[in-house]
Amino acid sequence: MFSRILIFTVAILIAGSSATDDIIARIHVHPNTTTFDPGDNVTLTCLVEHGGPADVINWYKDYRPISFHKHSNSSWWTEISLINVTKDDAGKYRCTVKNKDEMDTDFIHLHVNAYSLLSLQGVPRIKYIDEQVNIIKDEEELIVCQADGWPPPLITWKRNNVEIKDDDNYDIRALPSQNQVILKIRSANENNAGDYTCEASNTFGKTHQTIIVNVFDRPSKPVNRPTQILVNSHYMIASTGSNVTLQCEVLYVRWRFTWWSWEFNGTTIYNQNPSHHLTSLVTFDDGHMTMVLDIFNVSESDSGFYDCNTLHSRWDMRDRITLIVGEKDNLQNISTNWKTVQAAANSQVQLKCTASYLAFTEADTLWMFEGVILNETDSRYKTNRNKLNSSDITRTEQMSLWISNVFDSHFGNYSCAVNTSLGMSSETILLVQMTTEKEFSSDAKAGKSSLLIVLFPVLTGGLLLALTALAYIRKLLRKRHEWKLQGTGSDGEMKYDVFVTFSNKDRLWVTNNLTPLLERNRLKYCIHSRDFELGRALVDNMAESVYSSRKVLAVMSKNYMDSKFCRGELEMALHRSKIAHEGSLLVVRIDGIKKKKLPKALREQTFVDFQNNRKERDSWEKKLLRFLVESKVNQTRYITKL
Repeated sequence: MFSRILIFTVAILIAGSSATDDIIARIHVHPNTTTFDPGDNVTLTCLVEHGGPADVINWYKDYRPISFHKHSNSSWWTEISLINVTKDDAGKYRCTVKNKDEMDTDFIHLHVNAYSLLSLQGVPRIKYIDEQVNIIKDEEELIVCQADGWPPPLITWKRNNVEIKDDDNYDIRALPSQNQVILKIRSANENNAGDYTCEASNTFGKTHQTIIVNVFDRPSKPVNRPTQILVNSHYMIASTGSNVTLQCEVLYVRWRFTWWSWEFNGTTIYNQNPSHHLTSLVTFDDGHMTMVLDIFNVSESDSGFYDCNTLHSRWDMRDRITLIVGEKDNLQNISTNWKTVQAAANSQVQLKCTASYLAFTEADTLWMFEGVILNETDSRYKTNRNKLNSSDITRTEQMSLWISNVFDSHFGNYSCAVNTSLGMSSETILLVQMTTEKEFSSDAKAGKSSLLIVLFPVLTGGLLLALTALAYIRKLLRKRHEWKLQGTGSDGEMKYDVFVTFSNKDRLWVTNNLTPLLERNRLKYCIHSRDFELGRALVDNMAESVYSSRKVLAVMSKNYMDSKFCRGELEMALHRSKIAHEGSLLVVRIDGIKKKKLPKALREQTFVDFQNNRKERDSWEKKLLRFLVESKVNQTRYITKL
């Protein structure tokens, strides 16, 4: 269409436009002139000058949708490129922009002066014909084929590669002076539906254009409702190499006045490559039709937006189907941070997995033990699923499985799985019995006694016990260094903004005064009652919380210092702050505990005293937030010291 020999002089006259106050369309011409020499290139740009962005921008020529232009898609502009303008480019060009319920139109007229026959030497050119022709049953239809060229082309209509002659079904009328041949379909029936080809030939060669004729039953009653488009699913997934069929059902159609098309990422699809794309139309009932698009041997390049469009008079309707092509492992995933979990007999244990899958698929998440699906109604188990992230395309959820009382029969392979129409993806966690080493355990009594040995080895008496404790502390410090390295992600960010260490007896104060402040300022905080993992060694939980948090906040009270568990967390926080010289520890004193009750190493740390009255309370909250938000704390701190 674009490689043409042209000698026409073209003038473009800007016409009026209809406008609204909300959205305004304007057509601009480049080059900025009204006259063009033969063979010039012309670009028509439609801009949304006001009220944008537009939901839809459409071009029409002589009230027909333009399907042969090159254009750039945008919510603000689109353009037509006319290469080597000819008389075929003459006519009225209209750009329509729509935004919700508002629409505006701008148009121009393209005029063409006389031409020389010598300029037409070469292969004939067929004037554009609608690719789809809709006919009501028992009615007649005239289809015009016009071709230019020199010598004057011979024009014929063919069906199934056989030239159509006058008979009971068809009438052929030639108009040589206008280079036209008119195909008349007499009383249309189902046998007339199908492909028809207009062929034009001369001594330089031949060209052709194929159209599709659809024959519909006459609606039993008039269609007075506006056209609607429905799709069964706005999302579809497919494996590479498979065949896909997309369908849109169109309701309340007036056949004769409806034009339809498919678009892929904004570009109209034609049946130029039927081995890959094939569009067709199927009717269901009076006033209804179904648009069908078959895509064969799909690849990832076929992923994108497919729009089914209909045009009735000046109004158009469309709906969208999103196609995603890929392999199962790229479209859904399940993972766990713990491939092996230790648990002591008669203790509790928690297993966790993270599942991600396409949002528009039917997905089931489940747990299995040794390949058998667990009965989640069994009182021995408790399951939970929390939505983590979601978008229009993907969903992510965390799966948790608690075993309330671990027996020997519970040790083995557990699988977390996500099952969709693409198949099942799973991950395995091995639950093993905890070894009887002298280290922190999830058992409360064992945890307390081990912690007591670590913090106060000398108090237990005896040189041998002290040496044993020192060796254990050395091992613990190595673990701390490992967690410090693990606490920072690949992007340099910590897992938490702050780890809050407090006594369970002060839980009510934390709930009423501290956590609302943290949540209100969107700070990620870690607390042992919620974030410690069941079945994991206590020292592991404590160290990970301290070294995975940017700051440590100790809620200091008499209850805190009476708790061996709290003093264990405090000892780790003091060690981190001292070794790294980073000022990562802040103490909030809530009950006026005396200085002499505190460890010596703590007396030089940062303190903020809690004040219960509103005026002074605002002050301590600001100090607390400043400490938590700033990446570094100046050595001349802003706190009140004991």
